[in-house]
Amino acid sequence: MFSSLPAERTTPPSYPVARPVANARALPVSEAGRSVTDMVEITIEPASAERFGDVEHALTGGGDGGSCWCQWWMLPAKDWDASTRDERRELLRADLATSPASALVAG
Repeated sequence: MFSSLPAERTTPPSYPVARPVANARALPVSEAGRSVTDMVEITIEPASAERFGDVEHALTGGGDGGSCWCQWWMLPAKDWDASTRDERRELLRADLATSPASALVAG
C-alpha cells in the first residue's frame, strides 16, 4: 500500500475546547415554547473503526468527501494520483483503527 501514513501516533491531536461565553444571549425560543437546545442533541466523539459507518455517511453526503476520504492531506501527490477511491477509503479506515483517534464525528 502506501508508506506515507505514520505507523503509530505518539501524541494525540489537539482539539479546540468549547468554553462558556460571559454575558451570552439567551437562545431563541420556538413557537412551541421550547429552546433550540431542547430540540436537538449533538454529540461529538472520536471517529474510530467501529464508527466507520458514521464517518462514511458524513463523507458521502455531498462535496468531495467521497472521493478524497480525507487522504488528500496525507498522501504525496504521486501516491494520490496513483490511488483509487477504494484505496483511499481503506487508508482512512486503517487510520481510524489506530489510537488515539485522528478525527471526530458528530452525531
